[in-house]
Amino acid sequence: MAEKSKTFCILPWVHLHSWAGGEVYTCCLSNIEPEHRIGNLQDTSLQDLYNSDKMKEIRVKMLAGEQVESCTRCYDQERYGFRSMRMNSNKDFMQHDDLVDSTLPDGTSPEMRITYWDIRFSNNCNMKCRSCGSDFSTLWYEDNAKMWGKPWTDITPRVKRVRADFDTLMSEAKDQIKNFEKIYFAGGEPLIMPEHWQFVEEVIEQKNFDVHIHYQTNLSQLTYKDKNAIDLWKQLKNVVINASLDASGTLGEYMRKGPSWQTVLSNLELLRDECPEIERHSTCTVSLMNVLHITEFHKYLYENNLISCENFGLNPLFTPPYYRVETLPEELKQVAKEKIHAHILELESMGNKKYAKVISEFEGIIKMLNNPSTYSLYWPDYCRITRQLDDIRKENVLSVLPEFEPYLL
Repeated sequence: MAEKSKTFCILPWVHLHSWAGGEVYTCCLSNIEPEHRIGNLQDTSLQDLYNSDKMKEIRVKMLAGEQVESCTRCYDQERYGFRSMRMNSNKDFMQHDDLVDSTLPDGTSPEMRITYWDIRFSNNCNMKCRSCGSDFSTLWYEDNAKMWGKPWTDITPRVKRVRADFDTLMSEAKDQIKNFEKIYFAGGEPLIMPEHWQFVEEVIEQKNFDVHIHYQTNLSQLTYKDKNAIDLWKQLKNVVINASLDASGTLGEYMRKGPSWQTVLSNLELLRDECPEIERHSTCTVSLMNVLHITEFHKYLYENNLISCENFGLNPLFTPPYYRVETLPEELKQVAKEKIHAHILELESMGNKKYAKVISEFEGIIKMLNNPSTYSLYWPDYCRITRQLDDIRKENVLSVLPEFEPYLL
């Protein structure tokens, strides 16, 4: 019954997710307002968080078929035709439904069995993407300080860590490593975090070679001190690289400020040529900044055998609202819809059933573009924020998006 529910998700039984500052949620797509937090790893153990009052409340609601307030992102994605994390998690982890069956009336799960690990170790990052912020990138701190001033810097640390004493968290996690079926590393940028290397070395030490390790990485750096990611990955059976790529060339460098596009491209080519056994994916955050060029980018990746056509995923941006595709001027929205529609027809003409998912996601972007316009509400905010960041970073949006010139305020 539970797996057929439109609200049920297995994750509250097999998973905990934390931000770099230690704030714990049901998963990485949870709403992040304070009332949706499970707790904090800075002052609470994994075991206590697993059966916290908030987690028990969520389990009870899911078993009753009720919607959970923190889970609206998945509900929204499903409404637009995207395959949500809820749906994927039920597919991947429903073999642990014995945990669901043993749930006590108050929502307590008697056995903690973490099969999916997604704890962000810190916000250490070597990029400062336009759609990101200081919660996920140390490089964003200086820009935010210039934008928001001293009141913000007084209450916001530059570096955030999941727990000040990482060894205590490692100690709590060690007993669970044997249960891991999937590990998801993100950040910040996981490949420049010492905690990441320590953690994977422990997984190898415990000989859990079958675990599926997924990386969300900007792919700008494959080495750390004397360590090499490719050497590490060759010891494991199931590694998936999910590169966060929003655009190529100068637009890519504008949206994802940091190491050059050429550096990222060289690492993509290195993986393609030296590690064909490693599965390569790309997740593209779709916003008004790249929706006009997303089809060309997709084609560039698969025609150069960097990312296969079906392994290109679209992650529609929902917040902040001034970056959503609905905020585009109406004329540009129409251009985007026509380009995406033509791209869908081209993909369909290839006759490959594996492309159904990416076609569906492009159709979801068209649905969003067909939503009521938010131009009058949020376009002034987009122009203001963009001018601020352009001034701080010595950049100019018109150098990469000249189409915006008639509309900039």
